[in-house]
Amino acid sequence: YLIRLANQRLQVERSIENPLAILENVDNIFVQLNDPELIPVRRALAEDIAALRMTGKIDREGIFLELEAISASIKDLSIIEPANQTDTAKPVAYESDQTPSLLDSFERFSQKLGQLIVVQKRQQPIEPLLTSNEQSIIQNNLYLLLEQAQSALLKEEQIIYSTSLEKTAALLARYFQLNSQSQALIERLTILAERSVIQGLPDISGSVAAVQTMLTLRQNRISEGEQEQ
Repeated sequence: YLIRLANQRLQVERSIENPLAILENVDNIFVQLNDPELIPVRRALAEDIAALRMTGKIDREGIFLELEAISASIKDLSIIEPANQTDTAKPVAYESDQTPSLLDSFERFSQKLGQLIVVQKRQQPIEPLLTSNEQSIIQNNLYLLLEQAQSALLKEEQIIYSTSLEKTAALLARYFQLNSQSQALIERLTILAERSVIQGLPDISGSVAAVQTMLTLRQNRISEGEQEQ
């Protein structure tokens, strides 16, 4: 019963922890029985336990909670804003008793013009400024994409999970200020998008078959003994 339960838990829960604990408990029961006839069963059981231990574990809970934290931090990010305007040039005051030469006037004009021109470089195209309603739409889209990724994580839908996180990272890079905070979120989303969310499940039916074979042989011996009597 316990071995069958372990197989059912593996298929339903798609997690190795509970099935592994059940099979280890079964092995302890066999140790206490100390029955030589159980050696073939224990051999098959040991193979199933080893298969479970060697299976990589998908930390769905950890990924789910991290996506929840990323979603909560979006409200603290800054939408792209226009560059700060520089102060207007102040008029040049001349002494009443001095008449500047044409060369002096040109040099002063060049200096003031250099103060007015500000060159800023950006790694991505400048998007039109967003209204408050448009900003809310962008943020809501981010929340929905993260929720979609969480749902796909629980359902082991790899394509939907990865695509949702890639779109989230793209929106952050396009519409938000690229500071240390937003850059860290983008990098983390990129890493999470590359993770596999499909839990591999080993075949642990060998121990079930071994127990069934042992029970059949024992039942046959009992039947033969009753016939001889």
